[in-house]
Amino acid sequence: MISHGHLVGLLGPRILSELEHDPNGEIAQAVALCSALEIRYDWFPKRVEWSNLSGRLRKVCPDKLQIGTIRLARDGGNFPNTKAPMRMKNWGPILSAESVPDILDLEQDCLFDFEALKSFASLKGSKIIISQHNFSRVPPYPVLVTLVQDALRVGADGVKIAAMSNAEGDCEPIYQFIKDFSSQFSYFSAFAMGNSGQASRLLSLLKGANLSYGSILSTTVPGQISVVQMNEILKNINENTSETEIRKLLDKSFL
Repeated sequence: MISHGHLVGLLGPRILSELEHDPNGEIAQAVALCSALEIRYDWFPKRVEWSNLSGRLRKVCPDKLQIGTIRLARDGGNFPNTKAPMRMKNWGPILSAESVPDILDLEQDCLFDFEALKSFASLKGSKIIISQHNFSRVPPYPVLVTLVQDALRVGADGVKIAAMSNAEGDCEPIYQFIKDFSSQFSYFSAFAMGNSGQASRLLSLLKGANLSYGSILSTTVPGQISVVQMNEILKNINENTSETEIRKLLDKSFL
């Protein structure tokens, strides 16, 4: 764990394969900077392999916190929106395996699956976070609050909000959101996508969030930062660092 929280790297087929075949390579060095890894099951095309992914990852990265998600297309993933009801069928084998993710991520608009997912997860001690993704804008503060209300109502262990920033200043509701509610959950992630939201991926950890996500290989959404860059900047900031100062550090790191 880094001093400000968990730096989460996104895990796909190539990364896992590289970790297994080259434990000292460039990808392994980037993964070493993460204290958590999110298994993006929807990135692995052969669903018959899904039940083995957590175990494979434990063998090469036994000390990493594991997050698992089957992300829908409307939320930036590869799992078809029309097949959303089928995800529970896929979670069954995943959570019946000997090794399972420590945390599962379920979208806020799929809370109809929460009780079924919780029944699977509780047998293995896995926690559940509720996430919201908005690729148009940062929602107004009252809309952000509904995420917390839903998470508390169903008894989730954490929340995640990732929303698109379109201009400087868009992240202020997110920072207030973190200040007001992060202490109520074991896991809390709130940041903005887009170039003007890049600094929030780092500043959110100083504000009270304890999960922030970065890329290990190529970026998958606008404004995403590599875990290498995030780690380097996190070593040079503290609770008094401003968003403007982080932007300057980001500009330097991209040179």
